[in-house]
Amino acid sequence: MEYRKVRHQQDVMQMDFNPHLGTKRPRETKGGNSTVKRMMVDQGSSAEIMYYSLFQKLGKTYADLIPVPTHLVGLNVTPIWPLGRIRMPVTAGPRTVEVDFVVIDLPSTYNAIMGRTWLHVMKVVPSSYHQMLKFPFGEKVVEIRGDQAASKECFMAKAKQAGRIIMMEEEAPVLEEVGKESATKSMEELEKVQVTPESNGRYFLVGTSLPILEKESLIGMLKRNVSVFAWTPYEMPRVDPELTIHRLNVKPGFKLVIQKGRRSVVQHTEAVVKEVENLLEAKAIREVQYPE
Repeated sequence: MEYRKVRHQQDVMQMDFNPHLGTKRPRETKGGNSTVKRMMVDQGSSAEIMYYSLFQKLGKTYADLIPVPTHLVGLNVTPIWPLGRIRMPVTAGPRTVEVDFVVIDLPSTYNAIMGRTWLHVMKVVPSSYHQMLKFPFGEKVVEIRGDQAASKECFMAKAKQAGRIIMMEEEAPVLEEVGKESATKSMEELEKVQVTPESNGRYFLVGTSLPILEKESLIGMLKRNVSVFAWTPYEMPRVDPELTIHRLNVKPGFKLVIQKGRRSVVQHTEAVVKEVENLLEAKAIREVQYPE
């Protein structure tokens, strides 16, 4: 681990490569009073994951877990149901932050996976090519180098393990969810968040299992950008023709044929008239007069 004073913001982004550096000490972090090695940094993971083997070694029990009413996807062919969630302090270099880990019971060559949430909180710039993490701390830049030999061993072990995994497909009912309310389709409890006090029933649905800081950040982002949402089709006055456009495939020179009128029941006619008025008011359509 090295410290260097920041002269320019670009210093945080600069990497140097030396194959002899980073092989003396594996990448490690401290959780509580324990030093944990074989930590994988994955920018593609949206969650921080702790494997059950590490969970046991830290002396934790099921009583320390918070239920997680949702599953993880991307770790295997089928969704993985976590054992629960646990919050623990993690120290990397001179900085310590609270991290919400999702605990899963799967075989792995790694002890834990540090995902985007931790990277963003730490303001880390990772480089898998250089096997290095860099992040600002005060007026200095902290560098944490990984163990290239250990990284290669983990990769080879994972590759051999993948050859022994039996791939199974699980049929999932897709069409059964069509038409249901959002709250009934979700696998976790949802909380209604009103856009504004006078929003007239306009709200967002946010999962109750989200960490407090992540939930507050998400709600703040949604409220700041509420103008980009169209709550009904009539709130879209026009669509840019560069995006999509509809034209009648009519060949010039051919005589136009007037379609015969069709009779409908009163309820259908009223509904059509109301829909046309709404579309005209929203300027989604316009009336066109064709000569006889």
